[in-house]
Amino acid sequence: MALRCAIIGDIKGSREMDNWVEVFSSLQDTLEMVNEKYSDNIMIPLHPTAGDEFQGALKTPEKVYDIYVHLVNTLETNFYYAIGFGDIEKPFDDNFGMRGTAFYRAREVLEYCKKKNRRIYVKSTDPDQSEPNLDDKILNTLFLVVEFIENSWTQRQRELVQFYRMNSHLTYQKVGEKFGITEQNANKIINAGNWNLLQESEALIRDILSRK
Repeated sequence: MALRCAIIGDIKGSREMDNWVEVFSSLQDTLEMVNEKYSDNIMIPLHPTAGDEFQGALKTPEKVYDIYVHLVNTLETNFYYAIGFGDIEKPFDDNFGMRGTAFYRAREVLEYCKKKNRRIYVKSTDPDQSEPNLDDKILNTLFLVVEFIENSWTQRQRELVQFYRMNSHLTYQKVGEKFGITEQNANKIINAGNWNLLQESEALIRDILSRK
């Protein structure tokens, strides 16, 4: 059986938001963009569920991190991103009643993220297994590195690095033109945001996920 991937997200601090209607509308629009962009890998479209959560499922784990990056770079709010690998059952034609080990693990991971204040975490094994999955350990360590880098950014670094993260084919000159600064300043700001460490960490994350 193919290894499926469940995603459960949760918007942080939604109860305290005065602009929840705008945030929810932005979430819906962003999830629609994600579903369209990654349609070849989508098993169950990402969609808002009860309260401030959203969920969906992928045919394989390969693109789950790319979707995380897309959400981080598009949503103007913080969220938890829980990932579960395993099997998925979809007994009905709509998006309700989904179950399976992938969803159970993602739900467990979401509670862990809230407890430990981790933005992104993955689980592919159950507690009764003698040895935790080594790939899980490596991925979660790399996710922690990425979180540390993201949390270290100034607002200006965040703007430029997140843009370059989604458009790394561009030159620093083009990035500078986008933000009205020189090529040298674009280079300086992006690299001050630990770009090399971020790039290498994300390359390894994608490599591990591509082999799932």
